[in-house]
Amino acid sequence: TVSHRILTLELRKLEEAGVVRRTAHAGYPLRVDYDLTAAGSKLVPLIDALGDWWEDTEDDRAGRVSSTAETKLDTAA
Repeated sequence: TVSHRILTLELRKLEEAGVVRRTAHAGYPLRVDYDLTAAGSKLVPLIDALGDWWEDTEDDRAGRVSSTAETKLDTAA
């Protein structure tokens, strides 16, 4: 779970970087929408590829975590 404060800070960074566009709507309660900019849209294929890589290498990472845990157990004994 991400806190409201952290989400707001990260969205501001993305807005400053030109990745998202913030639109505040008048009224109560305040409503804010975020949309990808043209530059942000260019990142979608890269993010998708990173997600695919993460899924494809899940077994490799699980093996490293397991062997690291075993090494720590052996060292502690």
